[in-house]
Amino acid sequence: MRFYFFIGELLEFFIKKHNKKMKEIIIKKLNLSNKECFWIQVKGLKFCETCKFKDSSECGGKEIRKTLMNAKRFNVPLNKNFKLNY
Repeated sequence: MRFYFFIGELLEFFIKKHNKKMKEIIIKKLNLSNKECFWIQVKGLKFCETCKFKDSSECGGKEIRKTLMNAKRFNVPLNKNFKLNY
């Protein structure tokens, strides 16, 4: 229970510090492939540009980058309206 409270405090601090509103996104868990890179499925291929695992044996997004679909045959990113600005 304490862990969730800490995450809530951390998010609240981040929002206040950056003076931004949180944006809610909804992605159906059933559409996610658990054997492939979560971040590519959510954020899209732009995530690969800064990923330290790209083109390594640990990369979970090799097949997604080739086909632009995850293993469950859904196009990536799963939520086309998702934008994350730091």
